Amino acid sequence: MIFFSVLKMTKIFGFVTTPKLLDEQDTFFLFLNEALSRAGWEVYVFDAEDLSEEGESVKAKKVEHPITYKTRLELGVKEIVIPLRNFDVIFLKKDPPIDADFHRLLSALMKLEVPTVNAPSGLLEMGTKAYLKHFSRYTAQTFYVREVGEALTAIRDMKDCVLKQSDS
Repeated sequence: MIFFSVLKMTKIFGFVTTPKLLDEQDTFFLFLNEALSRAGWEVYVFDAEDLSEEGESVKAKKVEHPITYKTRLELGVKEIVIPLRNFDVIFLKKDPPIDADFHRLLSALMKLEVPTVNAPSGLLEMGTKAYLKHFSRYTAQTFYVREVGEALTAIRDMKDCVLKQSDS
């Protein structure tokens, strides 16, 4: 008896994000363009609301060329239905908070055991960057403000700092 297997030559890589909400410095562009540069990789982008009713496939857009901040909305209009299990890996690059659609997608990925970058269970447990306040011993000084005046005062006091928009 002879056994043989067919090697899958194409890797299918998915990104979960909302392109219109990305900012110019988002690492999405770096990761997506790196994936595109790899021979034998197909790259798709979809959002949480693209999950099918049965929770086993998504409507995704195939990315054919490098994407920049300025071209992020030019992913194409043709949507392809792809079973979640067909992805070799899905990069969860969607910003919190976790809404009902994203929660449903994360649950489907866990149920189907689809390989991901950024663990769905971790995102469900620690769905916002505010969770970092519990690790102040290991992270840079973090503060939260609601008003521009408060932010300016903090910037003057700290000198070197990084500003990020809150996600919750």
